[in-house]
Amino acid sequence: MVLYPDIQKKAQAEIDAVVGRGRLPTFEDRPHLPYLHAVIYGLMRWYPAMPEGNHVVSYHSKPVQYKAGMAHFDK
Repeated sequence: MVLYPDIQKKAQAEIDAVVGRGRLPTFEDRPHLPYLHAVIYGLMRWYPAMPEGNHVVSYHSKPVQYKAGMAHFDK
């Protein structure tokens, strides 16, 4: 967003127009914030929160088997 301040200003203007400055946006506001939704979707496409694609295992990685009985469920 630092590289595109005009987009940030437009998204902020949409939030201010729909939500106002007295509260934070909620999921109920989402249908009324199409530009903000498009910006967030574009950001997630450009830089996803988690890696996509094939799972790659390093040569030095060792597989770990997990059994449910290994977990500790302390009370």
